[in-house]
Amino acid sequence: MPARREVWLHTNRRALGLCLGLLLGLALAGLSGIALVEVYHWVAWLRWLGGATTVGSLLLAAMVAYQMTLPRLAAERGNLLVYLQSAQPLRIPLEVVEIFFLGHGESLTPGIANQPGKSRTVVIRLAEAATQWHNLPIRTPFGESRESYLIIRGTWCEPLTVDVLQRLNQRLTEAHRAQRATAEATQA
Repeated sequence: MPARREVWLHTNRRALGLCLGLLLGLALAGLSGIALVEVYHWVAWLRWLGGATTVGSLLLAAMVAYQMTLPRLAAERGNLLVYLQSAQPLRIPLEVVEIFFLGHGESLTPGIANQPGKSRTVVIRLAEAATQWHNLPIRTPFGESRESYLIIRGTWCEPLTVDVLQRLNQRLTEAHRAQRATAEATQA
């Protein structure tokens, strides 16, 4: 059972190029804001516009950079951290998580000839008895909750392969064993 956060599934690193391009655009917006402040310092509204553009682009760049560092799945202190909605993960007790398996579904990205794009998904099966974790109010581009399943769209995480799913299930098995060993040691 990990004491500190251990990343199990990374975010989509393929999108880093797109995000880096966005950051470059934001940097240019910030520089143009600074230019407005410096060149048109005698026109008050242009100074304010330049300052607002600079501050806004810096804040947006920081938010994009931070989101790029977040994983999709991690484990910490007996919980599976699922990053689907924001920087605050959904914390699901590992004993509730039964298995990970590969699925497929809509990617929520444009497809060919106005057909929705398809992508692989990671499906997380939660225990039937843990009804408080069923049908969570989650529906984002990253994934969703349906009955006793959490679904993560492959568009927004590292490429999903059989090896990745085997690694996830191996880490889950190891975490379950560690939890049982800790519980047995405490009872003894």
